[in-house]
Amino acid sequence: MRTISRDGCEAIIFDDDEIKAVQDYWTEERIRNAIPLPMPILSGQSETRHEEYVKETPQEADVNSRPFWNGGRLTMTESGKDYFGSAQFYSANNIILTAAHCVRKKDTGLWLDNVALHRAYKNGGGQTVTTRVLATKTAWVNSDNPYKYDYAFAISNELSGKGFFNDKLCPQDNTFTAIGYPSNYGSGQTMQRVGGTKGNVTNGIVQMLGNPMKQGCSGGGWISDLSASTDVGKNYVVGLNSHGFESEPNNLYGPLFDDEFEGLLEFIKTLI
Repeated sequence: MRTISRDGCEAIIFDDDEIKAVQDYWTEERIRNAIPLPMPILSGQSETRHEEYVKETPQEADVNSRPFWNGGRLTMTESGKDYFGSAQFYSANNIILTAAHCVRKKDTGLWLDNVALHRAYKNGGGQTVTTRVLATKTAWVNSDNPYKYDYAFAISNELSGKGFFNDKLCPQDNTFTAIGYPSNYGSGQTMQRVGGTKGNVTNGIVQMLGNPMKQGCSGGGWISDLSASTDVGKNYVVGLNSHGFESEPNNLYGPLFDDEFEGLLEFIKTLI
């Protein structure tokens, strides 16, 4: 494994032996028995508008249809324990987007092990995709506002079998559909979808009103212009599940996709 740091971005690159070890590690049993990665749930009040409601209850997403088949269940290990979160192919069929806390500790900078995506996972199965590069912003570690940078990219070893979500920066959209594998809906074994509304945007953080998904949904995307068609200009991921507040059980928060987000995407593209 080697590391690269440039322009406020950091990446680790795995060698062939390390990649093979990850491929061998994830057995069907380990994938199924992974436990949800804890989502950061902060105490106190957020700096954005405090509003409570649930627009709709999460429902199972059909991972055998567009665009949900572009997402999946992310697995990783930390201190010998197997965890899962959520992720999706984004911008290209070999780039994966997830939350930074799914791949790296914000307090220590340590990277999690055995990161792999199981695209279109449903009670097992799906396409298992390993990673050869992981990247976050340098400011994710020991920053005064880490959740502004709670996004990460990976380069996959295997190409997506169904394509990817389109990329888009700062959303003007007022409604999104969030996806992920929350433990409180579907027991983390099936992808869930829920519609919600954009709240305030403060200090690089976007509020999603009406998103009650919890542990396991971390890294799942917020989709705008949701469509099952192949029309150009549809199915943009404009945010992701990052963290919540104890005082707002029906809302979630995510980092703003801004120029710094785009900078990390461009950085990892140079490592393909």
